[in-house]
Amino acid sequence: MDFRTVRRVAELLSRLSGRKQEVAVLPMRVQKAPFPAGPEDALPRAAPESVGIRSGYLQSFLERAAADRGENLHSLTVLRHGKVIAACSFAPFDRTVWHVTHSLCKTVTGLCAGILIGDGLLSPDERVADIFPEKASPVARIRWRGLLVRHLLNMTSGASINELASVTQTDWVRGFLDSVPQFEPGESFQYNSMNSYMLSAIICKKTGGTLTEFLQARLFGPMGIRDFHWETCPLGIEKGGWGLYLKQEDMAKLGLLVLQRGKWDGRALVPEGYIREMSRKQSEPPAEMSDYGYGWQCWLWARPGSILFNGLFGQNILVIPDLDMVIASNAGGDRMFGKSGYLSLCETYFGAGVKLPDTCPPDPRAYRRLCRAVRQLEQGAPPERGLAGFLAQRRQRKLNEARSAEIAGRRYVFEPGAARLLPLFVQLLENNYTTGISGVRFSCEAEKLYVTVEEGEQQNTLEVGFQAPVRGKVCANSEEQLVAVRGLWTQNEDGVPVLKLDIAFLEQASTRHIKLFFDAADTVRMRLSETPSKQALQDGAAVVMGASRLLGALSGAVDGKGRMESWLTAIAEPELTGRLEKA
Repeated sequence: MDFRTVRRVAELLSRLSGRKQEVAVLPMRVQKAPFPAGPEDALPRAAPESVGIRSGYLQSFLERAAADRGENLHSLTVLRHGKVIAACSFAPFDRTVWHVTHSLCKTVTGLCAGILIGDGLLSPDERVADIFPEKASPVARIRWRGLLVRHLLNMTSGASINELASVTQTDWVRGFLDSVPQFEPGESFQYNSMNSYMLSAIICKKTGGTLTEFLQARLFGPMGIRDFHWETCPLGIEKGGWGLYLKQEDMAKLGLLVLQRGKWDGRALVPEGYIREMSRKQSEPPAEMSDYGYGWQCWLWARPGSILFNGLFGQNILVIPDLDMVIASNAGGDRMFGKSGYLSLCETYFGAGVKLPDTCPPDPRAYRRLCRAVRQLEQGAPPERGLAGFLAQRRQRKLNEARSAEIAGRRYVFEPGAARLLPLFVQLLENNYTTGISGVRFSCEAEKLYVTVEEGEQQNTLEVGFQAPVRGKVCANSEEQLVAVRGLWTQNEDGVPVLKLDIAFLEQASTRHIKLFFDAADTVRMRLSETPSKQALQDGAAVVMGASRLLGALSGAVDGKGRMESWLTAIAEPELTGRLEKA
């Protein structure tokens, strides 16, 4: 990334951590569409034994995956022989709601490039600068004379500009070509989402339309994938490397398409030769990112011929040809890229050396246990049983009712600052910054507690679910997010009443956590945090931006790392005090 862009990102972080009303470097524009909740073409279902996997084995895999809190799985779908044998959401998430895919969509962009290559409209050996003569200055044409399409496909372009250009520039293609390469194209692997964006821009340029139109005509349309949304750059080009929302059933279909060598219902959508090329090692990522290599816009995996669509914080489609399997998952964990506890678990159950027969004897009892386990995982932790459990639940219910009644009708006023209802990671991705929380109001109706969060003139009223999460919507600058809200009344070590709120953003990898401490009748302290954690956000920023470049850009900082941590704490884990509004 060039120094000027890093400086502007540093300026953005500084604004976010302060009390400035104007935060964004570029004007905000609505990017994410509301979830349409339309019907979907479901894949066929089957009992696991009918396709060679024991129900007990699959149940063990699901339960171990769900138990890893660091992975924070949202949903999981397992296919074998083209049939879904397990589909599970983990409360409060819902696999029928589309979910951000982050970098998983790079592989989708790669598949579209493969279609153009098959059409003869694009070549892996075509010069990128030649495709955009109107954007490439004479200096850029010399500087990038060695950059070919294949270098975008295998992440070896050497580009210094990356996806943080989305918050600092308007013309991303020109910004890419105006930047100075860090090394000669093809010389080394460097993971960079702008490579995928440039592929998206190339597809748009070659076809004369949008990537969304191309998908509807050539890939998603024939596969019955209707409900999707791909965010665009300020000039209307789909981001290519991030910003795609998909339902998990449709993610599984994409894995099945690759498994079937580009064919769908007998029709060749993606050339088989391209699938073969994308599935072999094209570049060598560092060991901390992968043990198996990188293909064309996809990661390679443990079993020969297998590939991984992979996105930040646990968005995955794992394609395992020799087992005839696809595993799709969404999550909101702290792990990034092609290594995680979840993928290690996949290796344990389905990695190299694991053999599975084509069929197993039916086991109705084990299958019923599997179905029961899935229902339980989707409902969340079961209530404590027995007399002690019943009494504990009754005490908690009475406490919830009493504490909620005490605060009903109160409104607390805050000095706006860095605290926002939208999680920081979502703010950064969407370039969507509100003016900061300025007030919180509580009300009760029919023994239900409602919390209204005020950010300037914007108000979001959410019902708090004490027994189970309750669905709602958060609107930030006209951008709508589906959420599920769960609450709990408790107290801290000093006996101060505390209301805990977990606001899961169902279409995102992020969950907002809010704790309200009622220290006195006329004040409330609000403490915010989010999942993925501040540390995960910091690690992600360091990988995307290059830690040394970012820290070097923090002008005037004696301790750049300390300044970075201070900013992230202020904007990811802010704390503020509200005063009770006088009647």
